Amino acid sequence: DVSVYKIGALDVGAENKMMSAFNLFVLGSYLKVRPILNSTDIVSALKKSLPERHHNLIPMNEKAILKGMDLIK
Repeated sequence: DVSVYKIGALDVGAENKMMSAFNLFVLGSYLKVRPILNSTDIVSALKKSLPERHHNLIPMNEKAILKGMDLIK
């Protein structure tokens, strides 16, 4: 069995001026359907794995994940 969800991640990315976060909209949507991790765990992992110079992007990434979760109704 397969479930298909249309989330319009490209449109949401354009509307929110976050096109580079397309994959995180998709991830957030997936996590809403299959909650294998929560957004707090992902943000924590980003802080550990990203170089310090990229930590300024973490709030945008978290926002994109949460927005992706909101796309699933």
